[in-house]
Amino acid sequence: MKANIVTILKYHDYEIVKYLDHDSYRSCFLIKSLKYDMNFVCKVSRTTDLPQEYLASFYGEAEILSKLNHPNIVRIYDYFIEQDISFIILEYCSNGSLLDLVKTQKRITQEKINKYTLQIVDALSFMHSKGIAHCDIKLSNILIDQYDRAKLCDFGLSHYITNDSNKINDNKIRGTLNYMAPEVIIGKEFCPFKSDVWSFGVTFPFISRDPFTILRDIKNGYIKIFPRYGPLARIADQCLNLDPLERPTMAQIKFKIYQLCGDSLEIKPRSTSRILTSVARQQIVVHHPRITRLSASAVY
Repeated sequence: MKANIVTILKYHDYEIVKYLDHDSYRSCFLIKSLKYDMNFVCKVSRTTDLPQEYLASFYGEAEILSKLNHPNIVRIYDYFIEQDISFIILEYCSNGSLLDLVKTQKRITQEKINKYTLQIVDALSFMHSKGIAHCDIKLSNILIDQYDRAKLCDFGLSHYITNDSNKINDNKIRGTLNYMAPEVIIGKEFCPFKSDVWSFGVTFPFISRDPFTILRDIKNGYIKIFPRYGPLARIADQCLNLDPLERPTMAQIKFKIYQLCGDSLEIKPRSTSRILTSVARQQIVVHHPRITRLSASAVY
């Protein structure tokens, strides 16, 4: 399969720089665009090996990312299928994830936490306004680019909500248990926007505890927030309300952060290169005919 991947990528003016990681159904590579002389991430899956549900989610991620143009959401630059192999070309964030940062740094400054928090709140507020819930917010799904900007990634479990109730009923647990809202874990009908709020509350401020303890506390509707995180801890407490209806919206959270922390939180993202901006504006997403059919049944 790798020989085919190399050949197909070369045809599209990409070359593999190095292998990054893999799971049961997909592999990730760092690739270089020969046309733009820039690095990107390539997610690769063989469509014939994928369960229908996973295949629909794979297409769904491409569809959703093509609709989201925000400085704190990882961009999609290309998408194609050849020889039953799917390729998604994504923005490369060279500084790893927030999980990597938490593991390698003994202490993260309050200023940096504030900056990343606001950037992700802004991204989530934007997504929710477009009717899209992420459904898998966690430290490893927040990347840091070369300009030290936080970027939300991995939209394979995202939901595009079109019904008036804003609720979904799904008995299958999808996502990461330590970050899941109680109503999701116990299989109740839930609002994915409110479950995103819970996951955000677990993620910010950074909570580093035994995962089984966190899971038990989530079921009981209680998570201890470390007091040293100040105003963000108070906001996180509100996000971790056992009653979803009592949790704030992402727009309200964004307002509260400005209200509590002041103008010092306002971050103006540094502009990317002209080439990157030009490519982003072109929205180079080549849709395969199967996308429309499968994305309709996707578990976003």
